[in-house]
Amino acid sequence: LPSPARPTGSHPLQAFKYYFAPLFELPPGTLAGLEGPLIKAALAFSVGTFAAWRIHRRGRRMVAILVLSSMMAVFCLLAFESLGVCEEILSSRQFGKVLSRHFKPGDRAIVVGDFETANSLNFYAPLLLEVYQGKAAVLEWGLRFSDTPSSIVSTRDLQMSWKSSQRVFLLCPNDRVSTLPVARSYVVLRSGGRTLLCNQPL
Repeated sequence: LPSPARPTGSHPLQAFKYYFAPLFELPPGTLAGLEGPLIKAALAFSVGTFAAWRIHRRGRRMVAILVLSSMMAVFCLLAFESLGVCEEILSSRQFGKVLSRHFKPGDRAIVVGDFETANSLNFYAPLLLEVYQGKAAVLEWGLRFSDTPSSIVSTRDLQMSWKSSQRVFLLCPNDRVSTLPVARSYVVLRSGGRTLLCNQPL
């Protein structure tokens, strides 16, 4: 798990090892937004199971099953609502949409941290995502082939690309922006504890 001492509002550099690990690192604002769906889910579960039990006791088994099915449908809708609340933190959709509008052939897209922390960018924008100060565990086997494009960026490579005429996009946790070894940068988007930077004005 990432360190719990990470500053509030920042984004993890490493991929989570466990599916429910992000729940323990959500910012206070996001947790507050989950209160509504949580209360609704608890009410739906309580009322649904109790009603199904009472109806079943009266011998109306099919009706009880329909009540439970309705309860599960409501629960699924509330789970979807909860994902919407957490989307800014767990997803890279907002950055992918921006890149899909501005990214052109010849540009570079680099993420600070593990590849898995921003791999959904590829779903929204057709680009080769490179990694700086991180790993790409899901790509490890493919990276061993000699004809595989280089996906791990060194500090020297980042600095040289940033100063060149080539346009470079860099996705970085907010608390790491000031420590980046690059010259002047332009903010494209800030969202969910991350900042999308570019070495050229758009």
